[in-house]
This record gives sequence, structure tokens and C-alpha cells, in this order.
Amino acid sequence: MSEWGAGGQALAPGLPALPSEAPEVHSRVLFEESVPVHVKQPEREEHREDLQVRISLTSTRRGNHVATTRVLRVQVTNEANPFFLHSLEVDEEGFQALKVDQSILVDFGDFPARIIELLEACIAARGSANPKFLVVLSIQSERESTVGIIETNRFKHLCHISLGFQPGTDATIKGYLAERLLEKRAAFAALEDRFAQGQEGLAEANTRIEELSGQLSHERQVRLKEQAESDGKQKDLLAEAREKALAELEEVRAKLEAEKAAVDSQHRAQNEEISARNSKLDTEARGLLDQKYALEAKVSELSAKDASAGKELAALREEVEQLRESNRTFGTERHEMEQKYNEAMIKGSAREAQLAEKDQQLKGLQQQLGALEDNTGALKSSLAELKDSKGHAEERAALSADEVKKGNQIIDKLQGELKNLKAKGKLKAAVIAQQESLLAERQAILDNTMKDNHHLKAERASAQAAAEALEAKLAEHREKLEESQKTMQQNEQMIQWLNSQVNDAQIGRLGGASRYSFRPSFQAGAAAGPQPPVNA
Repeated sequence: MSEWGAGGQALAPGLPALPSEAPEVHSRVLFEESVPVHVKQPEREEHREDLQVRISLTSTRRGNHVATTRVLRVQVTNEANPFFLHSLEVDEEGFQALKVDQSILVDFGDFPARIIELLEACIAARGSANPKFLVVLSIQSERESTVGIIETNRFKHLCHISLGFQPGTDATIKGYLAERLLEKRAAFAALEDRFAQGQEGLAEANTRIEELSGQLSHERQVRLKEQAESDGKQKDLLAEAREKALAELEEVRAKLEAEKAAVDSQHRAQNEEISARNSKLDTEARGLLDQKYALEAKVSELSAKDASAGKELAALREEVEQLRESNRTFGTERHEMEQKYNEAMIKGSAREAQLAEKDQQLKGLQQQLGALEDNTGALKSSLAELKDSKGHAEERAALSADEVKKGNQIIDKLQGELKNLKAKGKLKAAVIAQQESLLAERQAILDNTMKDNHHLKAERASAQAAAEALEAKLAEHREKLEESQKTMQQNEQMIQWLNSQVNDAQIGRLGGASRYSFRPSFQAGAAAGPQPPVNA
């Protein structure tokens, strides 16, 4: 498997190298994220750290040709060390050799998307002790490094792709840092333009607020004037309403007198009808009570008969039990006699005769018991019928008594209502007139006041909302301006530091030092300054 280096040229022989000085026409960033990378370096312990991976697609011109060629650029950097850079450039022609060498199934247009999918899988496995996908950076020397994406399964480590990268030189590192500096300056300029637009919008909003405040004060003066005019009109309307209310009061009084007479006549007719119905119900109730007493006497008589029959039945059942017990005793004795048959034949025959007589007596008693049970069933059925008729009679009597009570209650209620209506009729005439006049006056005043109040509140709320929105925009723009100023100061400090480092490097070259002698080894949060060369 051959390696691929910066500029898209294959390290295997037979493929031409791309010119590194090809000017860029258009560049588009496809991916820029922090990816967990397993770093391998010679004579150093392997470790895992988060590195920044940037994938961009650049349209370049080759020499003097008019046609443009797409170049895929992949850069691996470390935010804690600005001099850490490993890059790869692959054009469409170089990709064909890479496709054959790596057995890639996709075209050049789909290749970046597939690489991004593998990197996202590595990011998703961040924090896992045994990640399924892992990016491995192997640094062989100062001029050669390899980046591979490995998938781990139960059987083996499967390498999806292995690409040859070139560690950053002085020129490539300077170009990369200059490119990022230009991007930051462009972003800062765009932020300054947005802030200027926000300032203009804020000034326009303040002007608008002042105009609205003047309009609001003018509207308040107009409303006060209109309210004074409406108060005068309301007084005139109140006088007219009072005259109309007096006329309506006279009409209401006349109507109440007529209704009162009609109600009196209606109550008299209802009282007469209820009295007649009450007398009829009293007669029916007396008849039902007589029937109830007769049924109760008959029920008591039947209950006495039932009690005597029950006693006789109990006595017969006791006698039957005694006979059954004696029968069991006789059976036992018979069994014993059968055992002593040879000894007492004469006694056995006598016992058998007695047993036959006892059986006949038992059958006679059983027949008598059946007849008594039949008589008892008939008595129970007649008793149940008498109880049912008694219950019906009691229910009818209770219903009649309830109706009589209800009729008396209705009469009392109607008489009380009649008295109350006579008393209330006199008060309603005066109270209704006063309440209607006062209600009409207050309702009219309240409606006008509520309308004015709602209108003023709506105008005040809209003005306050506009002012609050403008204040929020102003605060947001101020925060963005402060952030931009901080970023600009940081960028200026970085430029000064880079210039000092470049000057130190040039002085080192004049003194005979190596071209890597100015490159410091950075850790997160370490102070800037020249350090011994690092193979990174």
C-alpha cells in the first residue's frame, strides 16, 4: 500500500508531483472539528489527544492552463501548538491512483463525504475505553507521517484508509497561520459591519421612540379634551334618562297592580281545587286504613295458625327422629341377632315381627308428615299473599298521606308567596327605578373610561416593548463589540509573536542553526518563546 503526501503527489514512483505554488481560485471548508487521535512517534510513548481536522475543497489552476482542477486539502493541527501541522493535498488525477491503491469504491466527488462520515464516527466514540473507530497518526520522521482510520471488531483491527501526510515546514506553517489570520480578520470586519448597522438601527429606534412619545402626549391632551366634552353630554343624557325612567316607572306600577290582581284570583282558584282534592284524599285514606286493619287481623290469625302448625310439625319431626334412632338401634340389634342366629332362632323371629310392625308405624308417620308439610306449604302461600296485599295497602296509604301533606304544604307556601309578593311589589317599583337609572349612568361612564384606558395602555405597552427590544439589541451589539475587540487584541498579539519568532528564526539561520531551531514545543497554556526543535 503506497503513501500519499502533500500536494496530492504519490510517493510511489511513476506519478508526477503537483506544483506546490499553484494559486487558489476558490476554497470551501467541508469539515472542521476536534477529533480524538492516537499519536505514535518514534522513541516516544503513544498517547491520545484531541487534534483539529480541517477538510477543504479548493479549485486551483495548473500552470498557464485555463481549466481549473479540484484539490482536496486535509490539515491536522493542534490548538495548543501553532507549529503542529500535518497536511495532505489530493487532486482528481492523483485520486485515481489512490483509488486503485486503496481499493476505494467512490469517486472523487463522494470521497470527502465518506472521510467525514468516518471522522464523525470517531468523534461519536470519544470517551470510550475501547472505541470502535479511531484515527491513528504515525509520525515516521520530520518529512513523513501517516494518518489512518481504523475500525476495531472482535476479530481484528480493520484499516479503512491510510493516507500519507507531510509534516509542516516553515513555509507551510507560515502560510497556514497567515490564512487563518486572514479568515479571522475577515470575520472581525464582518462583525464590525454588523455592529455599525446595529448602531444605525438603534439611532433610528431612539428617534422613533421620541416621535411616539410626542404623539402619546398629544393623544393624551386630545383624550382629556374629549373626556370633558363627553362629561357634559353625559349630564344631558342623564337628565333625559331620568325623565324616561319616571315614565317607565308609572307603567311598571300599573303592570304590577294588574299582575297582582291576576295572581290573587289564580291563588284563590288553586286553594279551592287543593281543598277539594284534600278532602277526597282524606276519604280514600280512611278506607285504606280500614282495609289495613282488617288485613292485619287476618294476618295475625294466620300467623297463630302457622305457629301452631309449626309446633305440631316440630313434634312430628322429633318423633320421626326418635323412630329413626330406634330403627338404627334395631338394625344394630338385628346384626347382632344374625350373628347369634344359631343360638337364638326363636328370639330372632320375634324381633323380626316387631321390626315389621315398627316399619309399618314408621311408614304411617311418614305419610302423616307429608300431609302436614303440604298443609304447611299452603298456609305459607296464603300468608305470603296476605303480606303482599298488606304491603300494597300500606304503600297506597303512605302515598295518600304524602299527597295530603304535600297539598297542605303547597297551600301554606302559596299563601306565604302571596304575602311576600304583596310586600315586594311595593318595594320593587321604587328600587327598580333607582337601580336602573344609577346602573345606566355608571355603565355609560364605565364604558367610556374603559375604552380610553385600554387605548392608552395599548399605546404605552407598544412603546415599552419597542424600547425594550432596542435596549436588548444595543446590549447584544455591545457584547459583540467587546468580543471583537478582545479577538482583535489576541490576533495582534499572535502577529507580534509570529513576527518575533520569524525574526529569531532568520537570525538563527544567519548564525548557522538548523531551519527547525526556532520552532517551540507548545503545551496548553505554556508561555511563548523559542524552544528546542520538536519532531511534530
